[in-house]
Amino acid sequence: MTLGIQFGGLASGLDTGAIIDAILGVEALPMRAIEARKEAEQQKLTLIGTFEGLVNALRDKARDLQAANDFFAHKLSLGEEGIASFTLSGNVTPGAHTLEVQSLAAADRYAFAGLADPDTTTVGAGTVSFTYDGTAYNVSVTATDTLQDVAAAINAAAGAEVTASVINVGTETTPSWQLVLAGDETGADHAFTGLASTSAGLTGATRVSIASNAQVLVDGLSVQRSTNLFADVVPGLSFTVSRKTEPGVPLTLTVEVDPEGMVANIKAFVDAYNEVAKFIDKQNAFSPESGPGGQLFGDNALDSVRRTMRRALFEVDPSVAGGGDFSSLRTLGIELQADGTLKVDEDELEERLTSDIDAFSDFFRHEDTDELNLPDLRGVFVRMDEMLDGLLDNSTVEGRTVEGLFNARRKAVGQQIKSFDNDIERMQDRLDKLEESLVAKFSALERLMSGLQSQQAFLSSTFGSLNTSR
Repeated sequence: MTLGIQFGGLASGLDTGAIIDAILGVEALPMRAIEARKEAEQQKLTLIGTFEGLVNALRDKARDLQAANDFFAHKLSLGEEGIASFTLSGNVTPGAHTLEVQSLAAADRYAFAGLADPDTTTVGAGTVSFTYDGTAYNVSVTATDTLQDVAAAINAAAGAEVTASVINVGTETTPSWQLVLAGDETGADHAFTGLASTSAGLTGATRVSIASNAQVLVDGLSVQRSTNLFADVVPGLSFTVSRKTEPGVPLTLTVEVDPEGMVANIKAFVDAYNEVAKFIDKQNAFSPESGPGGQLFGDNALDSVRRTMRRALFEVDPSVAGGGDFSSLRTLGIELQADGTLKVDEDELEERLTSDIDAFSDFFRHEDTDELNLPDLRGVFVRMDEMLDGLLDNSTVEGRTVEGLFNARRKAVGQQIKSFDNDIERMQDRLDKLEESLVAKFSALERLMSGLQSQQAFLSSTFGSLNTSR
């Protein structure tokens, strides 16, 4: 009979690594749950930034449209094209004007006598001197300088105000290359004085263009400018003349309100509003099948912004624009939809606009100088701008800083993330220590198993010998 000693389950083939991993996996479940919550908070932080950006865009649009330049739109009708280019701003007054272009602005130009070759013919040593815009220049010319060299030297010395170039006024077979000096500014005040040359090859300087102002007749009144741009003659209307008109035959132009352009400006505000409303609606959506619509579901920032926007739109005092057709957004053709967005009836909006543009403007842009705001006579854009300011910007109350809505939400979420980080760090430290303990215990077990296996082998050998000797 053979005597055998066995230790079931303690053989050296035991996968201690897998056992340790399984134990650590179970112990790490609470930490994994916190990591998931941290990730959700980080996503929330990103969404808060996106939300703030949309609200900022809405406030900026409301702020921009308070200015006449951005709120009003005008169109221009011309009797003839090609005489001048025009730019309109929002503070232009509709009306008809006439424009007669008598002369264009010109820069001062001088040309020296021609030479056969600009690259090899030397002009002789000397200086080229002149004064331009109150600055005197003396450019040295060496005995080996060509026209191109002289032009480069002048440009190096006076290039910020004067341009020197070499131009062939002859033919290909009989060229005549001339050095031309041109002032960079137009107008009678920008003329060369004291132009002289002591170089033998630079002679016969001739004035080929006289510095002069542009001169026009606007509504029969004479106006001059040093350039072809007239930006401050008619408020809200600037123009650049490009050619003269026939004497006594002025260009006619008419400035009119552009209803379509103004409707487009209002729609740009509505679009910005709707982007915020859609974001809020999506985040606050809920269904039994898919649950909350977004990570910000139920966040107080969503309700705060929504309430503020609606107050700005729908709590306008009817007297701000005289009531009647200008007492509310709805009377202008802008209605609130079930999802919180606005819908614009462009035809109705344009009809109200054209019926009384001043009342229309007041409804959106009126500023209330009454500090008590009783009643609140601020226009929609003014209200929206100021009320969103209260959410977006920090304020000071009795010397204490009060954080804006989004700054406060970011801070709160950031603190929650930091708390999760601390919990995760603490749990990870505990897991690391547990792993060290398990590794030590299983290593001791392996050593014990190894010893037992050695004893088993010895005993088996001993009892085997006894059996054999019998």
